[in-house]
Amino acid sequence: ARDKVYAILGMAEVPLNPRELSPRLVWARDKKERPMMRVDYSASISEVYQHTAKYLINRDENLDILCILPTHRDATSNDLPSWTPDWRVPLSSRPLYDNWDYISYKWGASGFTKTESQDQADLNRLTVTGFEIARIQQLLPLFPNEIPHPPEIPAGSAIHFEEGKHIRRFAQSTRGPSIVPSTAVVGDAIWILYGCKMPVVLRPVAGTLDKVAFEVVGPCYVSTIMFGEAIEWLAEGQHDLESASIVLA
Repeated sequence: ARDKVYAILGMAEVPLNPRELSPRLVWARDKKERPMMRVDYSASISEVYQHTAKYLINRDENLDILCILPTHRDATSNDLPSWTPDWRVPLSSRPLYDNWDYISYKWGASGFTKTESQDQADLNRLTVTGFEIARIQQLLPLFPNEIPHPPEIPAGSAIHFEEGKHIRRFAQSTRGPSIVPSTAVVGDAIWILYGCKMPVVLRPVAGTLDKVAFEVVGPCYVSTIMFGEAIEWLAEGQHDLESASIVLA
């Protein structure tokens, strides 16, 4: 399970320590210090996957890795924090195609914001900034075959939702029609997280003394906030929007 990550680091030219940086990587980083990938076979699988997720977050300065969660977690992923992809999940059970539009489309829900740098030694949590933008009001028995993505796909399509088969479904939120993870429930909050190209469904869990904590339910689609609209509303001082530093557990 560890080699789901470690086995490809050489091909990907991932810097493991300063002496292993190739001339091409030194040139590419443009004098900016690149994060290093931690390799530790004595670490647990959960620790390895958390280190990997945080490496990618720090490298890209965004939270877009959360967009792959629907196809990179299943019922056996409970040993991982809710924000950590599970690279043990086989493509035969969770085909990437089922979530490809979330991964490939150039959404921009958080505008040009960037996420905070993450401490790889701080296990089991991410500290991020964002704000709640909507609540799920109703779950609908429809599964989206396609979702709108103007101008390539101006309209979407749907079929009947099947529990246990489909990984997302249509819902009604306080911001209008939405597509949410199949595990979402009425009352879950939809957040804009700085540095994440899609809105994210979050659910409160036990927090810490200084931070409110949330479980990541998964990325979602809300047609009215996919291209930075909510960031503009925040900048305009809308009274119902306020950014906050939170923990993802």
